[in-house]
Amino acid sequence: MSEAIRLYVVTDNQEEACLALLGCGLSGLPAWMKMVSDPHEVEKLPSGTSAMGLFFPKGTGRNSYLETVWAERRERGGIDYDFGKHQEKLNDWIRRRDEAERRLLADALAQEPENQRGAA
Repeated sequence: MSEAIRLYVVTDNQEEACLALLGCGLSGLPAWMKMVSDPHEVEKLPSGTSAMGLFFPKGTGRNSYLETVWAERRERGGIDYDFGKHQEKLNDWIRRRDEAERRLLADALAQEPENQRGAA
């Protein structure tokens, strides 16, 4: 059973957005988070959704079509787009993820001498 999407990230560069927000590639994207780059999907974001926009301008000085669609969807209302609030929740998740990884690594390293003794 798939986990419900709790945060959408509207972006013109999914890989860069994932690296910037989570410090990992798209393969590390949690199941509760979805990157959205299709303007039609942005239009269909349901009311009550939490979302944040993260764009990587190409130096044209103008908003991309996706950015314009994102701005218009926010103006229609029903989207919680408080970037700072969502970023803080992501930072909390990253801290928990990193701590879990540290514990796994510590456990693996603690078992390593036992594995080496058994191999001798």
